[in-house]
Amino acid sequence: MAWLRSLKILGATASLAAAATGLRATGYERLRDTSLLTAANCDQESTNSSTNLAYDLVLEPTVTSPDATAEWDRDWDKRNAKTTKKLERALTDGATIEPERPIKAPTATRHILLVRHGQYDMEAKDDLNRHLTDVGKRQAQITGERLKGMDIKFDRVIASTMTRAQETANLICEAVQDIPREDCSLLREGAPWPPLPKSNNWKPARFEFYQDYPRIEGAFRKYIHRADVDQSEDTYDLVVCHGNVIRYFVCRALQFPREGWLRMSVGHCGMTWITIRPSGSVSLRELGGVQHLPPDIMTW
Repeated sequence: MAWLRSLKILGATASLAAAATGLRATGYERLRDTSLLTAANCDQESTNSSTNLAYDLVLEPTVTSPDATAEWDRDWDKRNAKTTKKLERALTDGATIEPERPIKAPTATRHILLVRHGQYDMEAKDDLNRHLTDVGKRQAQITGERLKGMDIKFDRVIASTMTRAQETANLICEAVQDIPREDCSLLREGAPWPPLPKSNNWKPARFEFYQDYPRIEGAFRKYIHRADVDQSEDTYDLVVCHGNVIRYFVCRALQFPREGWLRMSVGHCGMTWITIRPSGSVSLRELGGVQHLPPDIMTW
């Protein structure tokens, strides 16, 4: 009965393979579920990278892209105010439902302009010493003049706390003055999501995705959403941050597969413009535009 023993072995092998696939999928889902962390509780830098589920479960996450025919999620930011609400009261069998009554819904549009920092010293060993180069400073100054020339009344400037973003924001604010300034560590650079296809040049440790994803996702949820119902006028936010963060935001806002963020390119001081309408629909007006810079200082 050798053939029967062989058949059993093959069956056991298939079962193990299926279990391994399920384990990898579970790990991926656990990575995805960490996005439930809110901006409030993930606004801290992770200091423990030696023990986490990334090593045990998120080894080779199998990322499944959504169906190209999938419908737009109108409640993607969990702010979709229903235009009507049924009156709640006990009804007997056969009774008709009371007429529906309208409730308040957003009426304003939000514009988010994301600017990547300028060129910086990539040879420095740590963030504190990664200052803008002379080219990077010039890029930031010209970008500030460009933003000033757009004749937009920005409501606030929000900057990553990393050195290169801080210096870029400082130079931009010299041109675009009298705007409230905020700094946010959620916007720091990182590894937002395992990209597909994989990069041959950029290979962060597996735990970095596990560590950085909740923070960057928290930043997305904090800053990329439709207007509140009590917002009466359109607003313009200027966010100075990083290439990986910006590209991840774009994929999330457009409901594109998030693993595709590395397929895009954003130049130093490139400008990205996202518009979010009251209905929750999203438009990408510009992605990483550097046309405002002279060709001799365009860098990536």
